Amino acid sequence: MNIHLKVEAHQFLEKVTGRLKTSGINILNWEIDHLCYRTCSQSNYKESKIFFERLGQCLIESEINGRPIATYKLHEPIFFKDWIIDLIEVPAPKPGKETKEGFEHIEVVIDCSFEEFLNQNSKIEFEKTGLSKELNPELEVEFDNCAVKFHHKSLEHIINIEKDSKVMTFLKKSELFSLFKEYNPCISGTRPLGIHLLNSDLDVLLSSDRPEEVIDKSYNCFGKLENYSQRMTEHQGLKSIVINFEFDGLPIELFCQNKSVYCQQANLHFLIEGRLLKVFGNSLKKKVLNLKENGIKTEPAFEKLLNLPVPYKSLIELQKCSDKELRQKFDSIFIVD
Repeated sequence: MNIHLKVEAHQFLEKVTGRLKTSGINILNWEIDHLCYRTCSQSNYKESKIFFERLGQCLIESEINGRPIATYKLHEPIFFKDWIIDLIEVPAPKPGKETKEGFEHIEVVIDCSFEEFLNQNSKIEFEKTGLSKELNPELEVEFDNCAVKFHHKSLEHIINIEKDSKVMTFLKKSELFSLFKEYNPCISGTRPLGIHLLNSDLDVLLSSDRPEEVIDKSYNCFGKLENYSQRMTEHQGLKSIVINFEFDGLPIELFCQNKSVYCQQANLHFLIEGRLLKVFGNSLKKKVLNLKENGIKTEPAFEKLLNLPVPYKSLIELQKCSDKELRQKFDSIFIVD
């Protein structure tokens, strides 16, 4: 890590977390998934790309709202207090807008609904225009010369989704987010985590207190697709709907409960597995994939590797740990790379 960038990042993080603390917004048990480093001109953007390419791998460069944005996964993460941050997003300035070079905002992954989050922080004035985004809606709070965005997926997981052509084709052609908007669709499972096999399905979580309505809507939208099936079951004491079908060779599973998608077991597993993969990198990823290729399902694979005592429950309990605590807890098992 470049020493000057490290110092600048720590100074910025001290400032922004201090603003959050003063405002009463508690992010201690949540993940800071990336930092945003603004550039002030097109030439500055090109120079910054060369600089960050020495420090990490460019995961993606995309055209968004008329300007390119590059995202880098650092070879050496930023360690700040209890957080480990390994992604830096570098946007070019918007046409006609003046910006100052340097760190501009952080983004935080929350494990509750926006409604619950807003109720917990009712005295804070949030920018809500980002709620209209389909793939990863967000709330934003601005302070002096810095900002924080809150969403439900880390940037790396969104990039994994965007780079998965089968998933993106399904999402666009099916219009899933608009047609099922009232059920709050949430992408989950192994594909966003980057630990899927060739035949792994795309998991979509839904929430509704009207199961018959969800079944009818799903059948109307997808009932003619290959290998369509639907069933009612019970999961964690709740009535659940499981709907399966294939879309152009991609297996899809819709899972619905009368429970917020962000509190469903699958999403809680998703969040902690994502953080564990970030903290322990390829060392853990390779071991998980090896077990999956030998027929072991995802959660049991993590539990086996981490020597967890209680299936499924112990994994979720790790969500209470900070990045630093996770590293300390399992450092003897994995070589961090």
